[in-house]
Amino acid sequence: MAWQDRNDSQILQEEMVCEYPFIQYVNDGSTLDPREATGGFAMSAEQAELLKATPNGAVDHTLIFSTGESEPVFFTDWLRFVPLATRFAWVKDGNRLGGFVEGARGKLQALGYVETENGYAGPVMLTVKGMASKDLAQALREHRQAVRKATQGKAPSVFFAVLLHAAEPEMRGTRQKSRATPIVRSDEFDPDVDYVGDELADLIEAEWETYKQWAAAWEHNPGPNGDGELADGDVPVEEESNAPAAPVRAAKVDATPATESTKRLLTALMRGKGFAQADIASALDGITADAAQDLLAELKRQG
Repeated sequence: MAWQDRNDSQILQEEMVCEYPFIQYVNDGSTLDPREATGGFAMSAEQAELLKATPNGAVDHTLIFSTGESEPVFFTDWLRFVPLATRFAWVKDGNRLGGFVEGARGKLQALGYVETENGYAGPVMLTVKGMASKDLAQALREHRQAVRKATQGKAPSVFFAVLLHAAEPEMRGTRQKSRATPIVRSDEFDPDVDYVGDELADLIEAEWETYKQWAAAWEHNPGPNGDGELADGDVPVEEESNAPAAPVRAAKVDATPATESTKRLLTALMRGKGFAQADIASALDGITADAAQDLLAELKRQG
């Protein structure tokens, strides 16, 4: 058998999961040349070459790093994006951590398809850091809720695009504030307009397991940072007090353990809110049925 016949290798599939092109969110428009009033979404020329497309509306800029180095990018302050899956990690000193430590910054990646001049292209990773990771998590949560309401729960949110855009810049942080641009979601959603179409929906269905592999790649897997981001893409924003607080588990009322289906539901909800995998595991370890119901109610109350 020739090597060309070994085209169904699981090893190759897992390697490809790690090699998607990426778009990075830039917090401060002053790091761009020409200078912009807000931050936004930047895709390097190298990454655009990998995707063989650029985000719709993106124009040529130069991103200037704090080191004085620079890189040509395609920049836009809005992005129409089809979110498929997310993964979150705490990062400090160039390393992805197993949980939150003092001084760490959140890093959230969303895998999806991006609108270009010629339709949707992808999959592509959208990388955000610091408090912008909370903004993106909230925007995607609102997108899921909007789809659920508009379709009466009859279609998954991954079949619809969300319009993300840069809001007015503000000073963000605790002890040391930095100029940053929040990410917000447009609330103008129409399922008939924002549906991605049957061809892409069929492809998403067919590749769903691959997206799940990508989302799980950071679980219990600390390591070097750098996946899907430019070397020095934005000015650090103070992260302290902006970490997603791990839910406090209710005291045990009885010894009946929570069912696996309940645990899976809680895991999905907590991931959607940006909790680190280590915090999820800690919260659900040995959780009882009563405690699980209390936690579920609290998560739903938070929206």
